[in-house]
Amino acid sequence: MSTIVQSISRCLDILEALNLHNGATIAELCGHTGLARGTVYRMLETLKRGGYVRKDEGSAHYWLAPRVRSLADGYQDEWWIDAFARDRIVRLGETTRWPVKLLTPSGQDMLTRVTTDFSSPFTDGK
Repeated sequence: MSTIVQSISRCLDILEALNLHNGATIAELCGHTGLARGTVYRMLETLKRGGYVRKDEGSAHYWLAPRVRSLADGYQDEWWIDAFARDRIVRLGETTRWPVKLLTPSGQDMLTRVTTDFSSPFTDGK
């Protein structure tokens, strides 16, 4: 049994194509995504009703709408911290056997980016 929800995947393909080719027609989106015309139309109408895309009266083109910005509100482009630091933090934790954490500021809070709490013999891993 597949764990993929195909309609969500298709909808994201359409949003991604509109992000790259804003102001696209249904035919253009079909070409960009490989989806059938009926599928693209239904997805666009659903996205339009949700406020994620718009279509002006008399135009065949669809555009991203302001609500699409809300999809990225929680995203923090700090993935590189984990990619850069994880191996170093893990090696330090193995060498010292002490739990090691890398935290970075986020507004008034500190976020744990990397931790060896779950592998240190001095913590119970909780």
